[in-house]
Amino acid sequence: MRAIDTNLPARLIMGDDAAQAAKAAQIVAAGVFVPVTVLMELGWLLERRYGLTRADAHAAISAFLESETVSVHDRDLIGWAMERYRLGKPLSDMLHIVAAVGADTFATFDADVRKQAGAEPPVPVELLTSKL
Repeated sequence: MRAIDTNLPARLIMGDDAAQAAKAAQIVAAGVFVPVTVLMELGWLLERRYGLTRADAHAAISAFLESETVSVHDRDLIGWAMERYRLGKPLSDMLHIVAAVGADTFATFDADVRKQAGAEPPVPVELLTSKL
């Protein structure tokens, strides 16, 4: 199984290069693994480069992830991050938390990250203070 870069799902979703979209479809149909970093970049790319709304970017990424030929490290954890993204939380921060599973905590100075992660994140979000 191949792991893929961000440009493959981007071509499938946007269809902005017919030849690359066809090649990407062929590769994805054979079965692919999508690293969490690719999902993070894909959300950014769809919103910032292509100008999709968060709702449209969420819908496009979710549809891509629903394909039987698309694998991710942990579908439940990615689902948690995608649901938080659907609710308006930053995809990158939610995927950072998902990628931290196995650690004792996810430490941050950003109070918003803790709030955005909700009551039961997959790893506890530790809010640090800058005071010594």
